[in-house]
Amino acid sequence: MTLPGDRIRCLALQTTSFAVALSWLILRAPNLLSSPRFWGEEGAFFSAATRLEWWESLVFIYWRQGYFMWPANLGATLGAHTLPLEYAPLATTCIAFLLQLSPFIALHFLRFDFDLSPAQRGLIGFSLLAATTTGQGVAWLNSINSQTHVGILAAIILLASADQNRTSINRLSIAALALCGLSGLYAVFMLPVFLAVAVVERNRWRSFQTAAIGCATMIQGALLLYKRFGLEQVHEKRAGMGIDLTAIRLGLRETFALPLFGQQSVLGTPDERHLLLMAGFAIVVISLVTLVRSSISRSKAEAGQAPRFHQGSARMRWLLERAGAALSPELRPFWLLLVVYAAVSLGSFAGGPTGRYTIVPGAMVLLIVHLACVSSRSFLLRLFLLTVIAASIGSGIYWPRNQDLLACDGVTSGWSEGAQHGRGPEQPKAILKSCPAGWTVKVYPEH
Repeated sequence: MTLPGDRIRCLALQTTSFAVALSWLILRAPNLLSSPRFWGEEGAFFSAATRLEWWESLVFIYWRQGYFMWPANLGATLGAHTLPLEYAPLATTCIAFLLQLSPFIALHFLRFDFDLSPAQRGLIGFSLLAATTTGQGVAWLNSINSQTHVGILAAIILLASADQNRTSINRLSIAALALCGLSGLYAVFMLPVFLAVAVVERNRWRSFQTAAIGCATMIQGALLLYKRFGLEQVHEKRAGMGIDLTAIRLGLRETFALPLFGQQSVLGTPDERHLLLMAGFAIVVISLVTLVRSSISRSKAEAGQAPRFHQGSARMRWLLERAGAALSPELRPFWLLLVVYAAVSLGSFAGGPTGRYTIVPGAMVLLIVHLACVSSRSFLLRLFLLTVIAASIGSGIYWPRNQDLLACDGVTSGWSEGAQHGRGPEQPKAILKSCPAGWTVKVYPEH
């Protein structure tokens, strides 16, 4: 039974953590709300929305990318059909604002099979908000890169209990996962883990969630195949799939070191970068060992209960039960890290697994560390991991506000300058990419 005093403390913690998260979203780059802009391909979506009916712009496909991104479609449609021209970018910015906050909200309202206090939920949520985008201003408050944040939302739904004991929340989770899959490719990459968990859990709500991701995957896959084989003579091809060892090394650094140690892991001397990468690996390994031990302890505690699998051969039951231990909620971020990073590394994105493409894998690294901190029974280990988390959040706050990373990562104000993250001779091209077709743009050099 929950006492009134406990309820009040819980509500106070939730309100405080929500206020802190909201403040950080606003204060990191307040110019994006006071002077919103179109970022990159948002200009192409807005250009289409000004020429199409509202329902047509909602299903517009930007074939240079080749997959559906409903946040950009919705933001561009609202901006073109409901707002004055000068405020049109505010629509895409507000959509991105809500989606960037969605993992934080899900952490507070979903039920988990492991204990998470309101303070722990707030700490995890703010860490995902601040640390995963350390130096990644390019993914801040724009609907094109909202797919990274809804990818994190999909991961949190997978970590949560399949049955939330409320039909409305269960149905909302299914709808959210369908939209996550239609927002980009990160949630689509998670389908193998969703399938494995659905097989092991044998829960109808988890099956519905997997079906939602599966349907979105089929839609996105069909669009990508059509782009590849149906439009290859019309649109330029991207770089072919393959493994770039240099890009993988950079991606490992930005996945395992950047979320934990900040920009020093990528801007420091070669020795510093190497040391921080090894430290990041070591912290993840220690966290994984802690989570495996926790999962084994839970399995032993449940050994005396009725078996979960009543059908099939004894060997099949044994395999399914071992798979269930390997796919326990605490270990799911590890499997998500593997499949998402593998998909990115194999060339799903041109340019290699660096920059914004490592935000979702980096978020899985943070989840692994946080869950190890929650699961550990050792006071010293919890203290060490809390220190790492505090340093991670501190670097996430310090670097963007003190190293002028926002400007060089393309979040400058003025909506016609939306993609102004190019440098040198590429800068005018980057600016023009975000402007509707037929517009006249004057580019002035900075003094």
